[in-house]
Amino acid sequence: YDPEAVTEADVHAFLTVTAEQARAQADAIDTARANGEELPALAGVPVAVRERRGARAAHYEPAGAAGPTIAVPPYAAGGGWALSETTVLHELAHHLGPDRPAHGPAFLAHLLHLYEHVIGPEAAHLLRVALAERGVTTGAPL
Repeated sequence: YDPEAVTEADVHAFLTVTAEQARAQADAIDTARANGEELPALAGVPVAVRERRGARAAHYEPAGAAGPTIAVPPYAAGGGWALSETTVLHELAHHLGPDRPAHGPAFLAHLLHLYEHVIGPEAAHLLRVALAERGVTTGAPL
């Protein structure tokens, strides 16, 4: 088994491949920057994904060796759970909204925004309701 030889056509791991959309968004950021428009703090900042040791946790490194990095356990070591939509969105929310505490209201606002646009508005609503029922403050909607 050679993980570097595996392609999307082999594993069908993505619901949607968005390479063209990502390029279009990067072009839009470049244009906005060239026009002197105000950009979000992390606009155009890529996030790297790397394997980490063990299979127990995924985490976000705001200043990893390759810049902002999401570290996930290797699939072969039992880390397949870390590639689930919810885990990846959780780690991306750290990238988009770094705040302290690490899982505070700003983080949750970004997480709910990602849920709404990636999984769907129903999933975001269910998470918002579950958090509210437990008295968790989620921050202002984005």
